[in-house]
Parts: sequence; structure tokens; C-alpha cells
Amino acid sequence: MRNGNAVALGVARDRPQRTKRAIRNKGRQPGDGCNHPGLHASVRNEMAQPRLDKNAVRRPDLIRVQSRNRQDGELRVRGVGACLGIPGITAHRAVFGDGPVRGQTVLVQGVLGGVGSLAAQLARWGGATVISTVRRRGDLGQVPAWGQAVALDEPDPARAIQALAPGGVNRIIEVAFSDNVDLDAAVAANQAVIAAYATRQDRSGFAFWPMLFDNITIRLLGSDDFLAAAKQQAAADLTAAARAGALSVTVDALLPLEQAAQAHDRVDQGARGRVLLTIPE
Repeated sequence: MRNGNAVALGVARDRPQRTKRAIRNKGRQPGDGCNHPGLHASVRNEMAQPRLDKNAVRRPDLIRVQSRNRQDGELRVRGVGACLGIPGITAHRAVFGDGPVRGQTVLVQGVLGGVGSLAAQLARWGGATVISTVRRRGDLGQVPAWGQAVALDEPDPARAIQALAPGGVNRIIEVAFSDNVDLDAAVAANQAVIAAYATRQDRSGFAFWPMLFDNITIRLLGSDDFLAAAKQQAAADLTAAARAGALSVTVDALLPLEQAAQAHDRVDQGARGRVLLTIPE
């Protein structure tokens, strides 16, 4: 797909409340990972529209990553930019919004989701020890080698996480705040940050005093209104991580633009990777 743009749709897994977003960039073949050690990229960072009608894809105000193959100098199309976008910016802010993570332990809830998978890779790229969670024990085999993983349907997931991080976790990337806040509090270190970008229930209850005495910070992340400086830093760091070969995204399917509705259906039905729509020039 050298002469076409591509729009990427989200991953349905491990996201209790999901809005459909389109991320525009250059296309790749289905099934290709988006891991490019030689990526020479420039990024224009703008926010995507927050919601998409099932039968429409909006093109403006999206992230673009253009990559140049260093061997032949030809501008080649890559799916990496289409696979980043809003999930990449959100993951970056969740991981780095409270400072560097080098030497820290980061817990990523819902690591098979679009944001969670990028957050785990960014945290690892940033020098953190990564622990991640999946919903079911049967999903553990799908987690790449980004660190240790724990299934939330284990008899005692908190104890399993504590065994991996006896001193507690320093930063928690949270996709289901209302469901997981008690678990988060149980495994958090003193001065930990819970960075939450989604929740299942609008009103979330939690045990106030234990979290207060642990000096836990709760950071809520609404990607539509990140400051421009935060978005610019995310673009720079995502580019650097991609160039270093630290980011890999699974592409499930590549479909023509006129099949946008079918692409959304594919995501809703549980596509295990990103679904790309090609936009002809």
C-alpha cells in the first residue's frame, strides 16, 4: 500500500468503555507487526475526533507518522503511525505524566488492550519493570515478553502481584478504575500513582483512609484535552520508541475504506489486533 493512507480502528479487548476513534496514516499488509528498528520518522501531532459514527471515518486532525527507509531513501508507507494515535498519546501520558519511570515498577491493567499494550512497551522502553494483567488465565499465553503477567481470575491476583513486587508498584495504568481500584490500592507502594483512562461505572467507590495513608495519587486522563505540550512530548517519545524498535502492534486486517462499517463490526466482535482501513490518495 505505498500510495495509500490508512485509518486504524481500536482493539476491543479489555476496554470496558470504548469510543471508536480513527487514526490516519500509511498502510501495511495485514498481519505485519509495526516494529521498525530503522524508523526515521517525523510526527505531526493533533488530536483525533473523540467519536466516530459506525458508518463514517473522519480524516482531519489525526496523527501522521511518515517513515523513510534508510537503505534506499524511498518514502515508504508504514502502519506504525496508524497504530499509535490516541492510544499512543494516552498510554504515554499514563506512563510518563508523573515523571520518568526508570527503576520503578509499573502495573498495566488490561495489557491486551490498545492503550495497555502500548503503555507496557513504553514503560519498558522507559526503564521500568513491567507487571501486567489480563482478564482470564486463558489469555496469559497472548501476552508478549514485556514482563510478568497476572490473570484477574486467579484466586488472589493481589497476592500474585505482591509476590512479583514485594515493595509495591509505583505506577498503575488503569483501564477499569471502578472494577480494579481496590486491587490497585492493595498492591500500590507509598507515593504510588494510579493513572486511570477508563472505568466501567461512572461512580467509583474506594477505601479512602488506606489510600490516604499510602499517599496515593489518582490521576484521571481525558485524552481530548491534554495540553499541547503533553501531546508534543508524546509524539516525540513515540517516534523515538518506534525508531528504537521498542513498539510493536499487531495488525488484524487491512480493509478498503468503503468497508468501514464492517471494520467496526470486526473490532466489536473481538479482533485481536488493529483493523486498518485504506484511504486512496
